[in-house]
Amino acid sequence: MLDGEDINMIFDGIDETTFTRKNPTLIFHQAGRRNPDSAARKGKYKLVKHWAKQSNKEDVMELYNPDVDLGETNDIADEYPEIVADLHAKLLAHIKETNSEYTFNKRATPMNIIFKSEGMERGKSQAGTA
Repeated sequence: MLDGEDINMIFDGIDETTFTRKNPTLIFHQAGRRNPDSAARKGKYKLVKHWAKQSNKEDVMELYNPDVDLGETNDIADEYPEIVADLHAKLLAHIKETNSEYTFNKRATPMNIIFKSEGMERGKSQAGTA
């Protein structure tokens, strides 16, 4: 499977040369027990969204053309606001459709629970030093 699409025909030898995605936009999203970051890639453009850590701050969105800026050092979001808006809408639709988390979640991690039960703090040795 590739992002929810069956690509068995490539491996089965039915069609070894072409594969056309039903949805040409690739979505990357991580959240949960970390500050969320997301990206949407369509064609030559990639939108990167850094979600605000606090509700009184604004999200940061950057737009890159990895075809000519592989290191993503030249943010071109101000030059292409319509592309930013399009990719952002696709990203939000994906998050809604998949019911993904998009805020920092303070749930206890399994390792934090283990450390706490052992009377230790994660990231510190028993002597209290990192």
